[in-house]
Amino acid sequence: AMRYDFLIAATGFSNDFSDRPEFAALAPYIRTWSDGRYTSDMGPPRPGMSEAPDLGPAFEFRERIPGSYPMLAHIHSFNDAAMLTHGKVSGDIPAVSAGADRLVRGITASLFAEDVETHFANLIAYDTPELLGDEWADSTPLLQKEAVQ
Repeated sequence: AMRYDFLIAATGFSNDFSDRPEFAALAPYIRTWSDGRYTSDMGPPRPGMSEAPDLGPAFEFRERIPGSYPMLAHIHSFNDAAMLTHGKVSGDIPAVSAGADRLVRGITASLFAEDVETHFANLIAYDTPELLGDEWADSTPLLQKEAVQ
């Protein structure tokens, strides 16, 4: 027989955002799988499935009601909460690199899109030519001379 002073039983976790102080104010706005992502043809619902966030393609939170809290798109959930939407790429060691790549590409695209007017204005204002026409010598006269010989 073994004797211990403490027993720690790991019984799982939940995605109850209202239970976390840092997310409590956002919780009513976060779209979850119970907000229409899950359908009965996917099989019977599993415990905790309905509370899982229904994330966007770059692990960003999505709004329960579009337009109700747009800044949620700036918060990315690259952790176990992303498992239902994205699969194992957010926490499985062999797949985490693919997930990180997806996350970085999504954040980069989002930042670029937010400033697209500035980027386009800079592109239009760019007036330093890359090619001046003196980078090569025209070989036409040489080719014509060789053709005559």
